[in-house]
Amino acid sequence: DLFRQSSYGVAFFATFAGAAYYFLAVLETGAQGLVWANCVNMGLRIFWNLGFVRSYFERFRQSFDVLTIVPGYASIAATAVVPFVLKKTTTLFSGYGLPGEMIRVAGIGVCYVVIL
Repeated sequence: DLFRQSSYGVAFFATFAGAAYYFLAVLETGAQGLVWANCVNMGLRIFWNLGFVRSYFERFRQSFDVLTIVPGYASIAATAVVPFVLKKTTTLFSGYGLPGEMIRVAGIGVCYVVIL
């Protein structure tokens, strides 16, 4: 398993390097191209790992359904709302400098974790 994972890791790195070259040098997309190359890399890794986990469970005659690991609606909604809340509250503790910013972000983070 470890050798196979390492081999695929090398292949994913090569794919990332190729995608980075394409986005950065060919399409000249700058930093956004690097983000897109990382998206390609992560998509491939997620797809491969789902197959690996499925085969691992099948080897031990255990059932595995991808839908059982998908986040619930409340988690998805909370995750979608957090950036909006962070943006709308930027001036909430602005008079307190960095400590105020840390309190604001920590408070929103605690609320997010409680919802999750």
